[in-house]
Amino acid sequence: MSPEPMNEKEYRSSGWALLLVGGVGLLGVALGISGVLPVHLGNPYLFYGVMMSVFVLFIVMGALSFKSARIFAQKEQADHTLMETVETWCVEHLTAEEIDRAVDADLPDETASDPQLLFFPRAEYIKEKINNQFMNLDQKLLDRYVDERLYDLIFGEKT
Repeated sequence: MSPEPMNEKEYRSSGWALLLVGGVGLLGVALGISGVLPVHLGNPYLFYGVMMSVFVLFIVMGALSFKSARIFAQKEQADHTLMETVETWCVEHLTAEEIDRAVDADLPDETASDPQLLFFPRAEYIKEKINNQFMNLDQKLLDRYVDERLYDLIFGEKT
């Protein structure tokens, strides 16, 4: 199972951590070069050159993390808007009775009487109808949204 992708908050906190470490590191390198910190390790040009490169890389990665957070936030907003549109369509076009009629025809009698066993065929029917109406939806996003929001919206306290 793959790990969950990072969210906007995690990108921002990573960005701050990288910027902080890079800034403190560059400050330490500057103090070492100026002689305030007595660091004497072999070739000072090589040591300070490598350390400065590493800390500049940290700062660049921190800036890229902030950029990724902004992109992620925009994608999240677009997904939210799309799911609101899907939800509006579902409320207008799907009813619990219609779904139950379509699902009950394909189920054995013992399954049709148990609401917990009806969840999966109902959810699949909802996803099928949404996929027919809205092309190229992210299936993971749709699965999560049907499971967490739409199913309860359509069937409410009934299940």
